[in-house]
Amino acid sequence: MSGRKAPMLFVRFIAFVFVPIWLSLSMPGCGVMGAPGETAGIDGPTVVPDGSGGAMAVYQVGEGNGRNTYVQRIGPEGQVLWGERGTPLFFAPGAGGGIGLSARVAAGGNGGVVLAWTRHDDGRIELQRVSPEGRFLWEKGAPQLVEGGPLLHMVVSDGSGGVFAAWGGRVRIQRIDGRGRALWPADVLLAEGQGRYLNMAPDRQGGVLLVWDDSGYNVVVQKLGPGGDVLWGPDGVRVVAGEGAGKTHSIVTDGMGGAIAVFETAQRDQTGFIGGSDLFAQRVDPGGRVLWQADGIPIARGSPFDAQGVEDGTGGVIAVWRTDVSIYAQRMDGAGKLLWAREGVEVWNGGGSPAPPVVSILVDGAGGAVIVWHQPARGSPLDGGQELELRAQRLGSNGQTLWGSGGVLAGTGRGYLTRPVVSGDGSGGVIVVWAEGPGVHRVTSSYVQRIDAGGNPRFGKKGVKLGG
Repeated sequence: MSGRKAPMLFVRFIAFVFVPIWLSLSMPGCGVMGAPGETAGIDGPTVVPDGSGGAMAVYQVGEGNGRNTYVQRIGPEGQVLWGERGTPLFFAPGAGGGIGLSARVAAGGNGGVVLAWTRHDDGRIELQRVSPEGRFLWEKGAPQLVEGGPLLHMVVSDGSGGVFAAWGGRVRIQRIDGRGRALWPADVLLAEGQGRYLNMAPDRQGGVLLVWDDSGYNVVVQKLGPGGDVLWGPDGVRVVAGEGAGKTHSIVTDGMGGAIAVFETAQRDQTGFIGGSDLFAQRVDPGGRVLWQADGIPIARGSPFDAQGVEDGTGGVIAVWRTDVSIYAQRMDGAGKLLWAREGVEVWNGGGSPAPPVVSILVDGAGGAVIVWHQPARGSPLDGGQELELRAQRLGSNGQTLWGSGGVLAGTGRGYLTRPVVSGDGSGGVIVVWAEGPGVHRVTSSYVQRIDAGGNPRFGKKGVKLGG
């Protein structure tokens, strides 16, 4: 970006050679193709709030000749509430622990959660609701969705105790109610061809919003009503044609029945070679009409990576992205106006770090956001035993940093950390989970940390280890 010092040649080499591998193995729901819910990949633990200041965490432990996945409830002070390991969810054969986790989780209402995972025997997607006491509420083995392949699925709450579950290859979706019943007569098919880089969010009106890349690299958005009605035409709405960068997209409600999509587009030269990406946003009204300029309004140029967007609570969006080693954020209102510094707010300056940060974001409910990331410590060698730092920063509604110039140190590790996954604690703070190990295929321990609204880690310097 203009006005910023160009990184050293060595850092750019790391960013373009090592980073795609680093990120693809660190993204939630991502495999080596780097897409939420896209391929069998390296996933760590995940978490949602429990509605009482704590959280429900899903994590994995290597045991015997395979891996057991557990769900555990953590209290506001870090106490584990369902025994040492929690409620066992499912077993999968194969070595490893803490990674390759196929379970997806969504708040299920009344303090419980709904989980979805891929069965290792037949590839079908199984769902289960777990009560606040750790009991299964649905009959084992039901409901099930048609096969989707490992990790090719995601779930979001429908606001009524059930979930919307989407999966593909070809993008399909079904709504499951709080009793475990499929509410729509048939699964809704949204994309006949290959649908990649799927993401979705509730519309806060009983329906759901989705975004994906179709087989022509068009970025497509779609809205479904509570009854499964496809509202934005049979093929959805293209927010950009043929320029999807093949990375990640986000979609949020605009609070008025429409949506704002945040997406990366490819920078192509005259030969078609992709040399970088730009970050754009586009708003679609409740009737499926594009409201902003063709192909969207630019948020960041100069090859932003790993972009994510969350609703800001006032009809706009907050986006976060990284450059080679640093992190930036921007807020955009419902009219498409950038509200923070023109090139974004610098959340973290990673100068001196040998590798890029791995980032997650959560809206704070007050017009700002909490951003959590991990990155090798400055001066740490990339030798497989590097020291890693987990940090967090809170941005106010005007983009000001609230937790000091470098954020707060929330945890440390060595070797490899999965992407941190963040949920709110109901009091302006966040609960974060991650897994750690000596290497990408040797992740052995999962941790949870709570950071209060003032930026104070509440579960000690390291956090609470899940599974004892």
